[in-house]
Amino acid sequence: MSTAPSKETSGQQSAAALSPFPPIADYAFLSNCHTAALVAPDGAIDWLCVPSFDSQSVFGSLIDRGAGTFRFGPFGIEHPTARAYEPGTNVFVTTWKTPNGWVIVRDALTMGPRRHEDLVTPHTRPPTDEDAEHMLVRTMECVSGVAEMKLPPMPMKKRTAPQGSTS
Repeated sequence: MSTAPSKETSGQQSAAALSPFPPIADYAFLSNCHTAALVAPDGAIDWLCVPSFDSQSVFGSLIDRGAGTFRFGPFGIEHPTARAYEPGTNVFVTTWKTPNGWVIVRDALTMGPRRHEDLVTPHTRPPTDEDAEHMLVRTMECVSGVAEMKLPPMPMKKRTAPQGSTS
């Protein structure tokens, strides 16, 4: 039998409960097998490093609110009506209800043309994937009425290497 006080009896809260960040499970995951992007519940890209997983992040507000983000959604509306993947794809669809219409935003990371045999991930590429470069693609379709969209990409400011030498 434990004599340590429980969270309920000690008045302590989980550190996660105090976080201003959404739970990681609430993010959508986009990938092209070479890098990944995370789409926040409000439609913002909060994590993206290009062209590969080990590159510096362009959008990094997942871990630091000042590290860049890219929100694409209706002006003044922070919560979408629905979020889901297109069946059978890695295309993420966010549906928004605005005061005057309905908007659908689709997000995907594209794959680039084959320049040589892919020995790392050959099983992950469609056989006709020769058109797209590695890029984040975000499209918007107003399916009903009108909507004012907000598109303020705020990438991470250029980082500089720390002063001093490493040996």
